[in-house]
Order: sequence, then structure tokens, then C-alpha cells
Amino acid sequence: MKISGLLLTLLLLATAIASTIIGIGEEAPDFNLRNTDGSSVSLSQMEGSIIVLAFMDNRQPGCLILARQLEDQIWQQYNPREVKVISIMEGLTWEGLGNWERTTGATYTLLADPDGATWGDYKDSNDLLPVTYIVDRNGIVRLKETTLDLSHITTEINSLLTASIRQTTWWRIKQLFNKSN
Repeated sequence: MKISGLLLTLLLLATAIASTIIGIGEEAPDFNLRNTDGSSVSLSQMEGSIIVLAFMDNRQPGCLILARQLEDQIWQQYNPREVKVISIMEGLTWEGLGNWERTTGATYTLLADPDGATWGDYKDSNDLLPVTYIVDRNGIVRLKETTLDLSHITTEINSLLTASIRQTTWWRIKQLFNKSN
């Protein structure tokens, strides 16, 4: 009897943990974190843009590499009205973001996650930082990348931008057709 109760408890705990893992095609959890000047920034404020959401730790060498890659290969290459880059720094306060900003040369949005709560909403138990997510214009997770290779990220951004252009063009054609009738 005690063993079956323990197994049931473990099963319920595993189910609760598994249900917090964000998967592809699911809505990205909103957050409200502070940026380098102490202002609050939320994911919902960015609705309508494609979001590159990178979770980092300033103590990990791979995070420094990714931060510089995001600046050069994403932020400087895409229209900032279309694609936003946000780096969430796990374990840093907003006051500590300035050092990271100077070290990396990042000009995109840096946010502090001092207690790791936002990272906790996104991570899988096997994840090591850095981890990058692509969130579409509707707030849906489209990609999770755990390597420093940005090719999957740029491919997904380009795909989302192309789909957006097709949608806008089709909407405009229908609008013109309806006016002529």
C-alpha cells in the first residue's frame, strides 16, 4: 500500500514537472522583467514581432559567444520592427546588466532574471544555458535551439517573415478584389 502511494505521488510530481516544459507550438509564457535602465519589459509588449528569446548566464563562455553572434548575425541583419532580440540573463539583477552589455557590445534588449523564475518557466530539466527560442508574432514557440549554431534560427526567422509577407499580400489582394466588386 505504501509503495503504490509513493508511486502515485511520484507520477503526479512527474506530470506536474512535465506540464511546465514549453514545447514547440505552445504559447510562450509571458514575463515582466527589468532592462538595463530598470524599465519593465514583457513578452506581451512585443506581440506582432518575431522574438529571438535567448536565456543566458554571464558565467558561461558559450553565452558570451552567443550574445555576440545574436548582435552581429540577427539584430544587425533584420529589421528591428519585424524581429526583436531579447536576452534574459539568469541570476543577474538589472543593475548588473550594464557590465554584460559592455562586455558583449549588445545593443538589443537585455533583461534581468535575478531569481531564475522566468528561466524556470521555459527550461527543460536537461537544458544547459544558453538556450534560444523563436516566438512568432502570435506568441507561439516555433523553435528551441540549444547550440551556438544560428543557422536554424535564421532559417526559422526567414520562414516566419516569408509567411507574413504572403499573408499580407493575400489580404491586400482580397481587399482590392472586394473594392472592385
